[in-house]
Amino acid sequence: MSCLSELLTVTTPWKYVLTLHSPELPLITNRDIVKKLVELKGNNIVAEGINAATGYAHKWLMKKKVVPGSPPENIGPLPNFTIYKSAESINSALSRDFVEYALTDSKAIALRKRLQYTRSAEEFFFATLNKLKDAPGNRMKLKAAGLAMPRFSQRFWGARRNGCLERYLRHKICIVSASDLPFILNQMKKGLWFYNKYLIDYDYVVNDCIQLLLLFVYKQECHYNEE
Repeated sequence: MSCLSELLTVTTPWKYVLTLHSPELPLITNRDIVKKLVELKGNNIVAEGINAATGYAHKWLMKKKVVPGSPPENIGPLPNFTIYKSAESINSALSRDFVEYALTDSKAIALRKRLQYTRSAEEFFFATLNKLKDAPGNRMKLKAAGLAMPRFSQRFWGARRNGCLERYLRHKICIVSASDLPFILNQMKKGLWFYNKYLIDYDYVVNDCIQLLLLFVYKQECHYNEE
């Protein structure tokens, strides 16, 4: 949130900000990212999440996180709109108008204030705001524009028959290795932008192969355009 606040003060007329974890493996080029963001026409990419009224999400919503100066057990009432939770909503593409809304709107401020003492608060914030009717580029506006939600970032839990062959997990999420390249290439074909999680110091070969493939595709497209 601090980074978003600072971004609004810069003079460069940016239109989107991508919020990502550090161990992300890019599966498309910067050029294609820009092209796909333009096609969104100001709408956001935010994972939909689940209604926090469900037992699982509500359990996390009511957990108090330990922070200096945190209040007693009573952490205050929830805002009077539906709260949603999605771990994948941390990885989002947010329009500038939406960022301004998230930082200044009274409902956004009330939600953030309530979540500051909540476990995994970041998994509730954007997923909830992107469902509000007056939020710029929200989920409903994306659908109304006839646009599908892009496959922005995805993680895969546990070891699978066709992936995570080395069975190296972190937080129960598969860390891909060179053995998983066929699996990753298949995700690229399906239009995935980023894979989470990837650790370059664990297996640098994956990144090298993806970079070479993207460079090859780019050269092929340039050759086709020249012809």
